[in-house]
Amino acid sequence: MAIVRHGPGEENPPKGKTGATFGQAKRWASRVSLVVGGLLISYIFLLGNIVAFRHPLRLDLTEERMHRLTQRTRDTLARVREPIHIVIPVFNQQDNPRHAAEMEAIERARVLLSEYTAEQPLVQIEAYFNAASEPETWTRMKGKYDLSASQLKHILLISGDGSTLRQGLIPNDLATFSRVTDVALETPQIVEFRGQQALTDAIRRLIERHRRVVYFTQDKQELSLLPARAGATPGPGSLNEVRTELRTAGYEAKPLSLSLVREIPADCEVLVLASPFQPYLEQELQTIDRFLQRGGSLFVALGPGRTGIERLLDGWGAAVKEGVIHSLQVAAQGRAERRQIVIRRFQSQHPATSAFVNNPFLLRMTGARALSPKGAERQLRAIPLLETYSTGGETHQLTREGENPTVLETRDFPVALAIEQEPPTANAPTNFQRLETRIVVVGASDFLMDKNFPQNSHRDFLLNCLAWLVGEEERASVGGDSWTTRTLDMNASFRRYLKFVPTLVFPGIFLCLGLFVYYLRRV
Repeated sequence: MAIVRHGPGEENPPKGKTGATFGQAKRWASRVSLVVGGLLISYIFLLGNIVAFRHPLRLDLTEERMHRLTQRTRDTLARVREPIHIVIPVFNQQDNPRHAAEMEAIERARVLLSEYTAEQPLVQIEAYFNAASEPETWTRMKGKYDLSASQLKHILLISGDGSTLRQGLIPNDLATFSRVTDVALETPQIVEFRGQQALTDAIRRLIERHRRVVYFTQDKQELSLLPARAGATPGPGSLNEVRTELRTAGYEAKPLSLSLVREIPADCEVLVLASPFQPYLEQELQTIDRFLQRGGSLFVALGPGRTGIERLLDGWGAAVKEGVIHSLQVAAQGRAERRQIVIRRFQSQHPATSAFVNNPFLLRMTGARALSPKGAERQLRAIPLLETYSTGGETHQLTREGENPTVLETRDFPVALAIEQEPPTANAPTNFQRLETRIVVVGASDFLMDKNFPQNSHRDFLLNCLAWLVGEEERASVGGDSWTTRTLDMNASFRRYLKFVPTLVFPGIFLCLGLFVYYLRRV
């Protein structure tokens, strides 16, 4: 029988009642402390998230600094005063390596845009969708913002009253892709990503609200800039796709009748002659010449016949040869002659085409006319932008067409020229003033038509030429901080490593650590 001794003043507890022991009280205090501590920690986390959302601070430990905004970007976002809606309609073909690479660039830009929205809440992604799997969303966005099928795989930034201000970026604006032997079998890699510069420049252009005006002459049976009437089908010579792309790129395209004006409008930054068919009057040529003498910029896409514009171009450094270029291919199957030529050679140093150095480039032209640089009294310099390229089984001939076609020359020919005045030399007169005139002449115009414009490099070439003509070379050249995608060599030894290390080595390490801790606690 156990005898319980009580000290002085202590009493035996009543029979049938057991008081809360000291250990139970301690456990209850621990539970309360745990609950209170958990609530406090949750509150601290919530408060930290609110502060981080209102005042974002990013610690970017990636080598490429993909999640860090530059000070230039922060300054640009601080100037945003009205909402900027971002629409990203994509179209990804399965088993298409090129589409996979472009989608990676767009996805990286979308992730980067989350940093923009955290820094500036007025910049928001309104829609990011696949037009093929979400046709209802595509129909709604197309109707809301007047989009066209050529704007798939774009990042569209839209602002202003009535959504009239907009900028568009394509994968080639965001990244440079590696060259591959067969794009149908091998996926191009992103070797340079310049998304932050491209996005920031697009937002800056929206803020400045400046739309550069481009006039298209429309009274010589040129390609039509005017939109088709409601319910009518655009003709084969329409420029609807060009007009839409120009608006997206921050330009305003306007029609112009030379026969109705004595001078080119003062707000014209680029005058475009897109496949003129009817001959020019002498006074109309003089109107264009005065515009160039004042430092204007001209883009000429020649039509099939001579219209008199050749005389004007001859005085500004570009000679247009007789005849059109034919492609002659000789193979074991026989001899094939075509009016359509494929252009792959471009000037790698000129801003209008230097962006293609690390990108695939391809232009198709039908009935192209050969050009030739020539000297002029204004000290002009004409640089070939595009040239034909003959290989072992293909040659190019300049042919005078008609009932009895005549081959005039057989060699490679320039089909696009960029013209500007030479920089002043040390021997230049003291009162010498350099002309700001810039001219681009292209020997064909069918690449601008609606059915051809979204294909190959047609869009990029036109926009880069316009960027150079208005003096914004940085929009046509490659820039921004670059980073390289690194890939692992999946050889046999590396596959064995990936097979055994995650399944055996790592679990074995943790098992050994567990047994060691168990042993220590038992001892």
